[in-house]
Amino acid sequence: MNPLHIFLSSVQKEFATERAALVAYLRGDPLLRRFFEPFVFEEVPAADRRADEVYLDEVQRCDVYVSLFGHEY
Repeated sequence: MNPLHIFLSSVQKEFATERAALVAYLRGDPLLRRFFEPFVFEEVPAADRRADEVYLDEVQRCDVYVSLFGHEY
């Protein structure tokens, strides 16, 4: 079974700690990592593509979209 891809969306600076904790939890738990693979934009290396193109392509590719809302979003 292929893991479900989860797109984690939020203002990066506002939720940096929470984003890192979610990724670490999903990748660190032996059971969860079998079923889920998180995507966070800050892990994407610099490329010759526009950021919004990469973002939208990843949203389409992911199975689940999780958004964290705060004061800045």
